[in-house]
Amino acid sequence: MPDKYRNFQELQQDLQVEVEYRIREQLRLQATAILAIHGGGIEMGTSELASAIAGNEFSLYLFEGLAGNNQFLHITSTNFDEPLCLQFVGKHCTALSVHGFAGLQTDPLVYLGGNDLPLVQRLLEALQTNGYTARVNTGKFAATDPANICNRTSTGQGVQLELSAALRSRFFQDYSSYRGRQTSTPQFAHFVQVIRHSLLNI
Repeated sequence: MPDKYRNFQELQQDLQVEVEYRIREQLRLQATAILAIHGGGIEMGTSELASAIAGNEFSLYLFEGLAGNNQFLHITSTNFDEPLCLQFVGKHCTALSVHGFAGLQTDPLVYLGGNDLPLVQRLLEALQTNGYTARVNTGKFAATDPANICNRTSTGQGVQLELSAALRSRFFQDYSSYRGRQTSTPQFAHFVQVIRHSLLNI
C-alpha cells in the first residue's frame, strides 16, 4: 500500500504536531545516532527499542504516531525529510535506523541493510551468534540508496535494522498497545544488549 504522504511537508500541512504525531531528539557526544522514524503506533515497538539502544550514550531521534493505529503516518525512508532529522543525522558519522515489518507470526526475523557495511556485518554476526535469525537485505530493501535516512550522515553511511512483528511481539507484555509496550520482557533486554554491545565496541 503506497504512503499517504510523499514527504514531511505534505504530512505537516495536514496534521498537528503533539496531536497526531510528535518529534523527540536527544543529541549526545557519540558518533552514532539511533533513529525510529516510524515510532509510536506506526511500526509498533520501534520507539521503545531505539530509546533503549540509545541509552545514555547515543543520540536519539524519534518520529512517533500518537493516536492508535496510525500507519498512515508512514513516510518511506528515502523520502523522510523532516528538517530536524536531516540536521540531526548529518551531525553523526553513522546511524542505526530501527524499523518494523509485518512478517509472519511464526517468523521472528531481523533484516539488515545500509551503506555502513562493516557495521552491518558486525551486527549480523552478533545477532546470529546470539540466536537470532538475521539476514542482509538485498534488492530494493537493501537500504543502500544515499537518500535513505540511515545514510544521510556526514559519511553517507548507516544501517537499517528491520524486525518482524513476530519478533517485536516477543519483546513486550502486549506489543499491540502503548500501555502494554511499557512492560518489556527479558528477550527485549537481551536484544538491546546485543545491539548496544556491538555499537559500543566499534
